Amino acid sequence: MKSIRWLFVLIILVLVLAGIQAYNQSKKIKQSQVSTEIQNQPVASAPVTVSAADPVRGAAGAASTLVVFSDFECPYCAEVAPVLKQLVEQSQGKVRLVWKDFPLPSHPNASGAAVAARCAANQGKFWEYHDALFQNQAELGSALYTKLAKDLQIDESRFSQCLTSGQTNSLVQRGVQEGTGAKIDGTPYLFINGRTYTGGLSYAELSQAIGVQ
Repeated sequence: MKSIRWLFVLIILVLVLAGIQAYNQSKKIKQSQVSTEIQNQPVASAPVTVSAADPVRGAAGAASTLVVFSDFECPYCAEVAPVLKQLVEQSQGKVRLVWKDFPLPSHPNASGAAVAARCAANQGKFWEYHDALFQNQAELGSALYTKLAKDLQIDESRFSQCLTSGQTNSLVQRGVQEGTGAKIDGTPYLFINGRTYTGGLSYAELSQAIGVQ
């Protein structure tokens, strides 16, 4: 009789512990969902300036400007890059995209990739190089930078000299300083019509945010 009673108590205890575990797991999921929702909500922000040194994709006189602070080693940046390109191309001249360098300290190859892209920009090939870097993100490094320059028919001698001299380092650091001043702490970080958006955004979400279809 005692053994049956203890068995009953043990069963009750197991059920209670299982219930507590299920509750805690449900709570964690809900908190994660709330965090994601907050991250994807647009928030008011201070405007950022666009200088002549910033690479621009799209018509210079476009009605809407989208500014992106990005990192060539960031996987989320690689996901959103083709979406931004598509948005500009299908906007029929209504949208221009402005690039700002923001290589994160946690990404060891990000700064080098940004410097290389700026060297490509010196020969009018920033966006081609930008696209190629994201497409080959897993191979970032000096060997890739030289290979892409050759593939894109960039003057290799000028490109190599640019890399070794560090002449574009200041341009990359300018973006970092501007982003830090705007309290940016992650990438991709987008400014659209005076509001900020972070994380991965779909084409539909970006179209709606910037006011084009």
